[in-house]
Amino acid sequence: MDGKFESYDAEQRAMIDWLTGRSPDARHAIAQDLNFDFAEDVFEWILTQPDCDLATAASYFWRTEPFDLLENSAYRSEDSLTVQRLIDRVNAGFYSRSEIFYGGQEPREGEEVDSSTLEEAELLREFAHDHKASNLPWTLPEALVPPFGHRAVRISDEEDPDKSEELGKLFAGLGTGSGLIPAEAMGADPPPGKMPQPAQQFTVGKKAAASSRSPFTPFYLYIAFVAAGWGLIYVFDPPRHVYTVMLCCCLGFARATFTQVRFGMKEKADKRVQTVSMERSVGSARVKPQGIYILDSNGNYGWEFANWDRLQPDGGGLGLNYRGAPWPDSMLDLPRGPWRIPDYVETPKLIFDPKRKVQDIYAVDYFLFISDKMKTLLEEFAPKSCEYLLCETEFSNGKTGPRIWLCSVVDSYRKAVDVENSPLIRVTQWGGYMISGGADWHFLPDVLKGTQLFRLVEYAGSIFCDQTFKDLCKDRGIKGTSFQQVGFLPK
Repeated sequence: MDGKFESYDAEQRAMIDWLTGRSPDARHAIAQDLNFDFAEDVFEWILTQPDCDLATAASYFWRTEPFDLLENSAYRSEDSLTVQRLIDRVNAGFYSRSEIFYGGQEPREGEEVDSSTLEEAELLREFAHDHKASNLPWTLPEALVPPFGHRAVRISDEEDPDKSEELGKLFAGLGTGSGLIPAEAMGADPPPGKMPQPAQQFTVGKKAAASSRSPFTPFYLYIAFVAAGWGLIYVFDPPRHVYTVMLCCCLGFARATFTQVRFGMKEKADKRVQTVSMERSVGSARVKPQGIYILDSNGNYGWEFANWDRLQPDGGGLGLNYRGAPWPDSMLDLPRGPWRIPDYVETPKLIFDPKRKVQDIYAVDYFLFISDKMKTLLEEFAPKSCEYLLCETEFSNGKTGPRIWLCSVVDSYRKAVDVENSPLIRVTQWGGYMISGGADWHFLPDVLKGTQLFRLVEYAGSIFCDQTFKDLCKDRGIKGTSFQQVGFLPK
Protein backbone atom coordinates (compact mmCIF):
# COMPACT_ATOMS: atom_id res chain seq x y z
CA MET A 1 0.00 0.00 0.00
CA ASP A 2 1.05 3.62 -0.46
CA GLY A 3 1.47 4.47 3.20
CA LYS A 4 2.98 7.59 4.67
CA PHE A 5 6.35 5.94 5.16
CA GLU A 6 6.70 4.59 1.61
CA SER A 7 8.66 7.72 0.66
CA TYR A 8 11.30 7.19 3.35
CA ASP A 9 14.79 6.31 2.21
CA ALA A 10 16.07 2.77 2.68
CA GLU A 11 18.19 3.57 5.75
CA GLN A 12 15.31 5.06 7.71
CA ARG A 13 12.86 2.36 6.65
CA ALA A 14 15.33 -0.27 7.81
CA MET A 15 15.58 1.31 11.26
CA ILE A 16 11.80 1.67 11.54
CA ASP A 17 11.36 -1.97 10.49
CA TRP A 18 13.78 -2.98 13.25
CA LEU A 19 11.98 -0.82 15.82
CA THR A 20 8.50 -2.05 14.90
CA GLY A 21 7.10 -4.08 17.77
CA ARG A 22 9.95 -3.19 20.13
CA SER A 23 9.23 -1.88 23.60
CA PRO A 24 9.05 1.85 24.43
CA ASP A 25 12.30 1.35 26.37
CA ALA A 26 14.09 0.05 23.28
CA ARG A 27 12.80 2.94 21.18
CA HIS A 28 13.94 5.38 23.86
CA ALA A 29 17.44 3.90 23.93
CA ILE A 30 17.73 4.10 20.15
CA ALA A 31 16.44 7.69 20.03
CA GLN A 32 19.22 8.84 22.36
CA ASP A 33 21.87 8.01 19.76
CA LEU A 34 20.09 8.84 16.50
CA ASN A 35 21.63 11.55 14.34
CA PHE A 36 19.26 14.51 13.96
CA ASP A 37 20.52 15.23 10.45
CA PHE A 38 19.73 11.82 8.99
CA ALA A 39 16.88 10.34 11.04
CA GLU A 40 14.12 12.94 10.92
CA ASP A 41 11.52 10.42 9.80
CA VAL A 42 12.61 7.82 12.35
CA PHE A 43 12.18 10.40 15.11
CA GLU A 44 8.72 11.26 13.79
CA TRP A 45 7.74 7.59 13.82
CA ILE A 46 9.06 7.02 17.35
CA LEU A 47 7.41 10.15 18.75
CA THR A 48 4.00 9.33 17.27
CA GLN A 49 3.75 5.81 18.68
CA PRO A 50 0.79 5.58 21.09
CA ASP A 51 2.95 4.09 23.86
CA CYS A 52 5.92 6.43 23.42
CA ASP A 53 7.33 7.32 26.84
CA LEU A 54 7.30 10.94 27.97
CA ALA A 55 11.06 10.71 28.58
CA THR A 56 11.60 10.04 24.86
CA ALA A 57 9.59 13.11 23.92
CA ALA A 58 11.43 15.22 26.49
CA SER A 59 14.84 14.04 25.31
CA TYR A 60 13.99 15.00 21.72
CA PHE A 61 12.63 18.38 22.82
CA TRP A 62 15.71 19.39 24.80
CA ARG A 63 18.09 18.14 22.09
CA THR A 64 16.58 20.68 19.68
CA GLU A 65 18.02 23.52 21.81
CA PRO A 66 14.52 24.92 22.34
CA PHE A 67 15.51 28.37 23.60
CA ASP A 68 17.54 29.11 20.48
CA LEU A 69 14.74 27.61 18.41
CA LEU A 70 12.06 29.81 19.97
CA GLU A 71 14.24 32.90 19.88
CA ASN A 72 14.95 32.37 16.17
CA SER A 73 11.69 30.71 15.14
CA ALA A 74 11.35 33.04 12.15
CA TYR A 75 14.58 31.66 10.68
CA ARG A 76 14.06 28.05 11.79
CA SER A 77 10.39 27.79 10.90
CA GLU A 78 10.52 24.14 9.83
CA ASP A 79 12.25 23.02 13.04
CA SER A 80 9.89 25.18 15.08
CA LEU A 81 6.86 23.60 13.43
CA THR A 82 8.16 20.10 14.20
CA VAL A 83 8.59 21.00 17.86
CA GLN A 84 5.19 22.68 17.90
CA ARG A 85 3.56 19.44 16.77
CA LEU A 86 5.40 17.59 19.55
CA ILE A 87 4.21 20.17 22.09
CA ASP A 88 0.64 19.86 20.81
CA ARG A 89 0.78 16.14 21.54
CA VAL A 90 2.23 16.78 25.01
CA ASN A 91 -0.49 19.30 25.85
CA ALA A 92 -3.17 16.93 24.55
CA GLY A 93 -1.99 14.20 26.93
CA PHE A 94 -0.73 11.95 24.13
CA TYR A 95 2.30 10.81 26.15
CA SER A 96 0.42 9.07 28.94
CA ARG A 97 3.25 6.62 29.60
CA SER A 98 5.86 8.07 31.96
CA GLU A 99 7.99 5.28 33.39
CA ILE A 100 11.55 5.99 32.25
CA PHE A 101 13.43 8.39 34.50
CA TYR A 102 14.48 11.59 32.77
CA GLY A 103 16.85 13.96 34.52
CA GLY A 104 17.78 16.25 31.65
CA GLN A 105 20.23 15.93 28.81
CA GLU A 106 23.67 15.56 30.40
CA PRO A 107 23.72 15.75 34.21
CA ARG A 108 27.14 16.69 35.50
CA GLU A 109 28.99 14.55 37.99
CA GLY A 110 27.12 14.62 41.27
CA GLU A 111 23.89 15.88 39.66
CA GLU A 112 20.73 13.79 39.51
CA VAL A 113 19.06 16.45 37.38
CA ASP A 114 20.94 18.40 34.72
CA SER A 115 21.22 21.99 35.91
CA SER A 116 21.73 23.34 32.38
CA THR A 117 18.38 21.87 31.30
CA LEU A 118 16.67 23.54 34.24
CA GLU A 119 18.41 26.83 33.39
CA GLU A 120 17.21 26.62 29.79
CA ALA A 121 13.69 25.92 31.05
CA GLU A 122 13.84 29.11 33.09
CA LEU A 123 15.06 31.04 30.04
CA LEU A 124 12.09 29.75 28.06
CA ARG A 125 9.68 30.86 30.79
CA GLU A 126 11.24 34.33 30.94
CA PHE A 127 11.20 34.64 27.16
CA ALA A 128 7.50 33.73 27.07
CA HIS A 129 6.78 36.27 29.81
CA ASP A 130 8.73 39.07 28.13
CA HIS A 131 7.27 38.47 24.67
CA LYS A 132 3.69 37.67 25.66
CA ALA A 133 3.15 33.96 25.28
CA SER A 134 0.09 34.42 23.07
CA ASN A 135 2.28 35.92 20.35
CA LEU A 136 4.75 33.02 20.26
CA PRO A 137 4.41 29.89 18.11
CA TRP A 138 4.74 27.73 21.23
CA THR A 139 5.76 27.87 24.87
CA LEU A 140 7.43 25.43 27.23
CA PRO A 141 5.22 22.53 28.36
CA GLU A 142 6.01 22.04 32.03
CA ALA A 143 5.43 18.30 31.59
CA LEU A 144 8.78 18.13 29.76
CA VAL A 145 10.77 19.74 32.57
CA PRO A 146 12.79 17.15 34.53
CA PRO A 147 12.85 15.25 36.74
CA PHE A 148 10.12 12.70 36.13
CA GLY A 149 9.78 8.93 35.69
CA HIS A 150 10.83 6.34 38.21
CA ARG A 151 13.17 3.76 36.69
CA ALA A 152 16.06 3.19 34.33
CA VAL A 153 15.69 1.95 30.76
CA ARG A 154 15.33 -1.83 30.42
CA ILE A 155 16.69 -3.28 27.20
CA SER A 156 18.22 -6.55 26.08
CA ASP A 157 21.69 -6.90 24.59
CA GLU A 158 20.27 -7.05 21.07
CA GLU A 159 18.59 -3.68 21.73
CA ASP A 160 21.75 -2.11 23.14
CA PRO A 161 23.46 0.12 20.54
CA ASP A 162 26.82 -0.60 22.18
CA LYS A 163 26.46 -4.39 21.96
CA SER A 164 24.42 -5.18 18.86
CA GLU A 165 26.28 -5.52 15.56
CA GLU A 166 22.98 -5.27 13.67
CA LEU A 167 22.19 -1.97 15.36
CA GLY A 168 25.69 -0.74 14.61
CA LYS A 169 25.04 -1.19 10.90
CA LEU A 170 21.67 0.53 11.11
CA PHE A 171 23.18 3.47 12.99
CA ALA A 172 26.03 3.75 10.49
CA GLY A 173 23.50 4.02 7.70
CA LEU A 174 21.90 6.94 9.55
CA GLY A 175 25.07 8.92 10.06
CA THR A 176 26.01 7.63 13.51
CA GLY A 177 29.26 5.70 13.63
CA SER A 178 31.03 4.71 10.44
CA GLY A 179 31.42 1.85 8.03
CA LEU A 180 30.18 0.57 4.70
CA ILE A 181 26.72 -0.95 4.80
CA PRO A 182 25.75 -3.49 2.14
CA ALA A 183 22.54 -2.57 0.37
CA GLU A 184 20.97 -5.93 1.16
CA ALA A 185 21.55 -5.31 4.87
CA MET A 186 19.21 -2.36 4.61
CA GLY A 187 16.47 -4.45 3.04
CA ALA A 188 16.95 -2.93 -0.42
CA ASP A 189 15.77 -4.75 -3.51
CA PRO A 190 18.42 -7.08 -4.98
CA PRO A 191 20.13 -5.83 -8.15
CA PRO A 192 19.11 -7.33 -11.50
CA GLY A 193 21.16 -10.23 -12.82
CA LYS A 194 24.41 -11.22 -11.15
CA MET A 195 26.24 -7.93 -11.41
CA PRO A 196 28.44 -7.47 -8.32
CA GLN A 197 27.33 -4.50 -6.24
CA PRO A 198 29.63 -2.23 -4.24
CA ALA A 199 28.82 -1.50 -0.62
CA GLN A 200 26.63 1.55 -0.15
CA GLN A 201 27.83 4.52 1.88
CA PHE A 202 24.39 5.81 2.75
CA THR A 203 25.47 8.88 4.65
CA VAL A 204 27.01 10.45 1.56
CA GLY A 205 23.94 9.85 -0.55
CA LYS A 206 21.72 11.20 2.18
CA LYS A 207 23.76 14.40 2.39
CA ALA A 208 23.51 14.97 -1.32
CA ALA A 209 19.80 14.27 -1.39
CA ALA A 210 19.19 16.56 1.55
CA SER A 211 21.12 19.39 -0.08
CA SER A 212 19.24 19.08 -3.37
CA ARG A 213 15.85 19.60 -1.77
CA SER A 214 16.89 22.15 0.85
CA PRO A 215 15.57 25.72 0.67
CA PHE A 216 19.18 26.78 1.32
CA THR A 217 20.40 25.33 -1.99
CA PRO A 218 20.54 28.82 -3.63
CA PHE A 219 22.69 30.00 -0.73
CA TYR A 220 25.11 27.08 -1.18
CA LEU A 221 25.36 27.87 -4.90
CA TYR A 222 25.97 31.54 -4.14
CA ILE A 223 28.83 30.67 -1.77
CA ALA A 224 30.33 28.42 -4.44
CA PHE A 225 30.05 31.21 -7.03
CA VAL A 226 31.70 33.78 -4.75
CA ALA A 227 34.51 31.41 -3.77
CA ALA A 228 35.18 30.37 -7.36
CA GLY A 229 34.97 33.93 -8.76
CA TRP A 230 37.28 35.57 -6.27
CA GLY A 231 39.58 32.57 -6.42
CA LEU A 232 40.03 32.99 -10.16
CA ILE A 233 40.58 36.74 -9.76
CA TYR A 234 43.24 36.07 -7.14
CA VAL A 235 45.03 33.58 -9.40
CA PHE A 236 44.91 35.46 -12.73
CA ASP A 237 45.00 39.10 -11.50
CA PRO A 238 42.71 40.51 -14.27
CA PRO A 239 42.20 44.23 -15.11
CA ARG A 240 40.70 46.49 -12.45
CA HIS A 241 37.25 46.71 -14.07
CA VAL A 242 36.82 42.94 -13.56
CA TYR A 243 36.94 43.55 -9.80
CA THR A 244 34.10 46.08 -10.15
CA VAL A 245 32.01 43.70 -12.24
CA MET A 246 32.59 40.86 -9.79
CA LEU A 247 31.61 43.04 -6.83
CA CYS A 248 28.39 44.12 -8.55
CA CYS A 249 27.58 40.50 -9.38
CA CYS A 250 28.13 39.45 -5.78
CA LEU A 251 25.83 42.16 -4.44
CA GLY A 252 23.14 41.50 -7.04
CA PHE A 253 23.25 37.74 -6.62
CA ALA A 254 23.22 38.12 -2.82
CA ARG A 255 19.90 39.94 -2.96
CA ALA A 256 18.42 37.39 -5.36
CA THR A 257 19.74 34.52 -3.24
CA PHE A 258 18.22 35.93 -0.06
CA THR A 259 14.85 36.24 -1.80
CA GLN A 260 15.01 32.65 -3.07
CA VAL A 261 16.00 31.23 0.32
CA ARG A 262 13.24 33.16 2.06
CA PHE A 263 10.69 31.99 -0.49
CA GLY A 264 11.90 28.38 -0.24
CA MET A 265 11.63 28.34 3.56
CA LYS A 266 8.16 29.85 3.43
CA GLU A 267 7.04 27.35 0.79
CA LYS A 268 8.33 24.40 2.79
CA ALA A 269 6.68 25.64 5.98
CA ASP A 270 3.40 26.23 4.13
CA LYS A 271 3.48 22.70 2.75
CA ARG A 272 4.03 21.27 6.23
CA VAL A 273 1.15 23.33 7.64
CA GLN A 274 -1.06 22.28 4.73
CA THR A 275 -0.23 18.62 5.35
CA VAL A 276 -1.11 18.90 9.04
CA SER A 277 -4.35 20.72 8.23
CA MET A 278 -5.35 18.07 5.70
CA GLU A 279 -4.66 15.28 8.19
CA ARG A 280 -6.81 17.00 10.80
CA SER A 281 -9.64 17.78 8.40
CA VAL A 282 -9.72 14.22 7.08
CA GLY A 283 -9.72 12.85 10.61
CA SER A 284 -12.56 15.13 11.73
CA ALA A 285 -14.64 14.31 8.67
CA ARG A 286 -14.68 10.56 9.33
CA VAL A 287 -17.64 8.86 10.87
CA LYS A 288 -16.51 7.51 14.23
CA PRO A 289 -18.36 4.43 15.46
CA GLN A 290 -17.25 2.44 18.52
CA GLY A 291 -13.69 3.26 19.50
CA ILE A 292 -10.79 0.83 19.87
CA TYR A 293 -8.10 1.74 22.40
CA ILE A 294 -4.65 0.72 23.56
CA LEU A 295 -4.94 -0.25 27.22
CA ASP A 296 -2.16 1.09 29.42
CA SER A 297 -1.63 2.44 32.92
CA ASN A 298 -1.17 6.04 33.96
CA GLY A 299 2.49 5.67 34.92
CA ASN A 300 1.90 6.38 38.61
CA TYR A 301 3.99 3.54 40.04
CA GLY A 302 4.40 3.15 43.76
CA TRP A 303 6.40 -0.06 43.85
CA GLU A 304 9.55 -1.71 42.56
CA PHE A 305 10.76 -5.23 41.85
CA ALA A 306 12.67 -7.05 44.55
CA ASN A 307 13.94 -9.82 42.25
CA TRP A 308 13.81 -8.55 38.67
CA ASP A 309 17.21 -9.99 37.76
CA ARG A 310 16.47 -13.38 39.37
CA LEU A 311 13.18 -14.19 37.67
CA GLN A 312 14.85 -16.13 34.86
CA PRO A 313 18.22 -17.88 34.53
CA ASP A 314 19.50 -15.38 31.97
CA GLY A 315 18.57 -12.37 34.10
CA GLY A 316 16.13 -11.23 31.43
CA GLY A 317 13.52 -9.88 33.82
CA LEU A 318 9.91 -10.60 32.95
CA GLY A 319 11.14 -12.00 29.68
CA LEU A 320 8.10 -11.70 27.44
CA ASN A 321 9.95 -11.54 24.15
CA TYR A 322 7.74 -12.38 21.23
CA ARG A 323 10.71 -12.18 18.87
CA GLY A 324 12.60 -14.92 20.67
CA ALA A 325 9.74 -17.06 21.96
CA PRO A 326 8.74 -20.08 19.86
CA TRP A 327 5.74 -19.86 17.58
CA PRO A 328 3.83 -22.91 16.33
CA ASP A 329 5.04 -22.42 12.75
CA SER A 330 6.03 -18.81 12.18
CA MET A 331 5.92 -15.43 13.86
CA LEU A 332 2.49 -14.55 12.50
CA ASP A 333 0.76 -17.85 13.26
CA LEU A 334 -2.05 -18.22 15.78
CA PRO A 335 -3.79 -19.09 17.99
CA ARG A 336 -1.93 -17.95 21.11
CA GLY A 337 1.40 -16.63 19.98
CA PRO A 338 4.27 -16.26 22.45
CA TRP A 339 2.54 -14.22 25.14
CA ARG A 340 2.40 -17.04 27.66
CA ILE A 341 3.75 -16.25 31.13
CA PRO A 342 7.24 -17.82 31.44
CA ASP A 343 8.11 -20.46 34.03
CA TYR A 344 9.99 -18.20 36.42
CA VAL A 345 12.78 -19.37 38.70
CA GLU A 346 11.29 -17.12 41.38
CA THR A 347 7.81 -15.69 41.71
CA PRO A 348 7.82 -11.95 40.92
CA LYS A 349 8.07 -9.99 44.17
CA LEU A 350 6.95 -6.37 44.41
CA ILE A 351 7.83 -3.92 47.18
CA PHE A 352 5.19 -1.21 47.64
CA ASP A 353 5.61 2.26 49.07
CA PRO A 354 3.09 2.53 51.95
CA LYS A 355 2.71 6.26 51.27
CA ARG A 356 1.43 5.68 47.72
CA LYS A 357 -2.07 4.57 46.79
CA VAL A 358 -2.32 1.12 45.28
CA GLN A 359 -3.84 1.09 41.79
CA ASP A 360 -5.78 -1.64 40.03
CA ILE A 361 -3.51 -1.81 36.99
CA TYR A 362 0.16 -1.27 36.19
CA ALA A 363 1.56 -1.84 32.70
CA VAL A 364 5.14 -3.11 32.62
CA ASP A 365 6.77 -4.11 29.34
CA TYR A 366 4.15 -6.31 27.64
CA PHE A 367 2.48 -7.43 30.89
CA LEU A 368 -0.12 -6.05 33.25
CA PHE A 369 0.07 -6.17 37.04
CA ILE A 370 -3.50 -6.07 38.33
CA SER A 371 -5.53 -6.13 41.54
CA ASP A 372 -8.19 -8.66 42.52
CA LYS A 373 -10.78 -6.09 41.45
CA MET A 374 -9.36 -5.83 37.94
CA LYS A 375 -8.92 -9.61 37.70
CA THR A 376 -12.58 -10.11 38.58
CA LEU A 377 -13.61 -7.77 35.77
CA LEU A 378 -11.34 -9.55 33.28
CA GLU A 379 -12.60 -12.99 34.25
CA GLU A 380 -16.18 -11.82 33.90
CA PHE A 381 -15.97 -10.02 30.57
CA ALA A 382 -12.88 -11.55 28.93
CA PRO A 383 -12.70 -15.04 30.47
CA LYS A 384 -10.48 -16.61 27.79
CA SER A 385 -8.29 -13.63 27.02
CA CYS A 386 -5.73 -13.73 29.84
CA GLU A 387 -3.35 -15.82 31.92
CA TYR A 388 -2.52 -14.97 35.54
CA LEU A 389 0.20 -15.51 38.13
CA LEU A 390 -0.17 -14.38 41.74
CA CYS A 391 2.82 -12.26 42.79
CA GLU A 392 4.48 -11.91 46.17
CA THR A 393 4.08 -8.44 47.63
CA GLU A 394 4.93 -6.51 50.74
CA PHE A 395 5.19 -2.91 51.83
CA SER A 396 8.63 -1.41 52.40
CA ASN A 397 7.84 -1.19 56.13
CA GLY A 398 7.58 -4.99 56.28
CA LYS A 399 3.79 -5.29 56.32
CA THR A 400 1.93 -7.64 53.99
CA GLY A 401 1.30 -6.07 50.60
CA PRO A 402 -1.83 -6.04 48.42
CA ARG A 403 -2.82 -9.01 46.27
CA ILE A 404 -1.39 -8.34 42.82
CA TRP A 405 -1.54 -10.62 39.80
CA LEU A 406 0.80 -10.75 36.85
CA CYS A 407 -1.50 -10.81 33.81
CA SER A 408 -0.74 -11.50 30.17
CA VAL A 409 -3.32 -11.00 27.43
CA VAL A 410 -2.99 -14.05 25.18
CA ASP A 411 -6.06 -13.69 22.95
CA SER A 412 -4.57 -12.63 19.61
CA TYR A 413 -5.91 -11.89 16.14
CA ARG A 414 -4.38 -11.65 12.73
CA LYS A 415 -5.56 -9.42 9.86
CA ALA A 416 -8.06 -7.73 12.16
CA VAL A 417 -7.40 -4.29 10.64
CA ASP A 418 -8.43 -3.07 7.21
CA VAL A 419 -5.01 -1.66 6.30
CA GLU A 420 -6.19 -0.40 2.91
CA ASN A 421 -8.49 2.04 4.69
CA SER A 422 -6.05 2.84 7.50
CA PRO A 423 -3.59 5.25 5.82
CA LEU A 424 -1.35 5.63 8.87
CA ILE A 425 -0.42 1.93 8.81
CA ARG A 426 2.30 0.52 6.59
CA VAL A 427 2.89 -3.22 6.38
CA THR A 428 6.56 -4.21 6.70
CA GLN A 429 8.25 -6.87 4.64
CA TRP A 430 7.76 -9.27 7.57
CA GLY A 431 4.04 -8.59 7.81
CA GLY A 432 4.12 -6.37 10.89
CA TYR A 433 2.55 -2.93 11.17
CA MET A 434 4.42 0.37 11.21
CA ILE A 435 2.32 3.11 12.76
CA SER A 436 2.68 6.88 12.47
CA GLY A 437 0.22 7.92 15.18
CA GLY A 438 -3.34 9.10 14.77
CA ALA A 439 -6.56 7.19 15.40
CA ASP A 440 -7.68 6.01 11.98
CA TRP A 441 -7.25 2.23 12.23
CA HIS A 442 -10.27 0.48 10.77
CA PHE A 443 -10.80 -2.74 12.72
CA LEU A 444 -12.78 -5.62 11.21
CA PRO A 445 -15.72 -6.83 13.33
CA ASP A 446 -15.95 -10.10 11.40
CA VAL A 447 -12.45 -11.00 12.60
CA LEU A 448 -12.69 -9.79 16.19
CA LYS A 449 -16.19 -11.28 16.65
CA GLY A 450 -17.09 -9.25 19.70
CA THR A 451 -13.89 -9.71 21.69
CA GLN A 452 -13.25 -6.91 24.16
CA LEU A 453 -9.58 -7.42 25.05
CA PHE A 454 -6.98 -8.66 22.59
CA ARG A 455 -3.63 -8.33 20.87
CA LEU A 456 -2.81 -7.92 17.20
CA VAL A 457 -0.28 -10.38 15.83
CA GLU A 458 1.08 -7.70 13.51
CA TYR A 459 1.51 -5.15 16.34
CA ALA A 460 2.37 -7.47 19.17
CA GLY A 461 3.60 -5.07 21.83
CA SER A 462 0.25 -3.44 22.67
CA ILE A 463 -2.97 -4.57 24.33
CA PHE A 464 -6.21 -3.41 22.71
CA CYS A 465 -9.73 -3.07 24.07
CA ASP A 466 -13.05 -1.81 22.79
CA GLN A 467 -15.26 1.03 23.96
CA THR A 468 -17.41 -1.31 26.04
CA PHE A 469 -14.43 -2.53 28.07
CA LYS A 470 -13.21 1.04 28.55
CA ASP A 471 -16.64 2.06 29.86
CA LEU A 472 -16.71 -0.98 32.17
CA CYS A 473 -13.42 0.09 33.75
CA LYS A 474 -14.90 3.51 34.44
CA ASP A 475 -18.19 2.11 35.79
CA ARG A 476 -16.39 -0.34 38.09
CA GLY A 477 -14.06 2.35 39.41
CA ILE A 478 -10.86 0.73 38.13
CA LYS A 479 -7.98 2.98 39.17
CA GLY A 480 -4.81 3.60 37.18
CA THR A 481 -6.01 2.92 33.64
CA SER A 482 -4.97 4.93 30.61
CA PHE A 483 -6.59 4.61 27.19
CA GLN A 484 -5.16 5.84 23.89
CA GLN A 485 -7.66 5.68 21.04
CA VAL A 486 -6.17 4.22 17.87
CA GLY A 487 -9.17 3.44 15.70
CA PHE A 488 -12.77 2.40 15.29
CA LEU A 489 -14.90 -0.67 14.96
CA PRO A 490 -17.70 -0.19 12.40
CA LYS A 491 -21.11 -1.19 13.65
